[in-house]
Amino acid sequence: MVSEGRGRLFRRKDGKYLIYVPKDLAEDSMFPFKVLDSMFENLF
Repeated sequence: MVSEGRGRLFRRKDGKYLIYVPKDLAEDSMFPFKVLDSMFENLF
């Protein structure tokens, strides 16, 4: 079980952001997101 990890936040050239989460943390059974989860934010 991995309880913590260090990720990164990148800003792409198109203005969108990419969040990197370490593999061991993302595969932990207690990680809050599943592979098919998407997060959308309505900006308008």
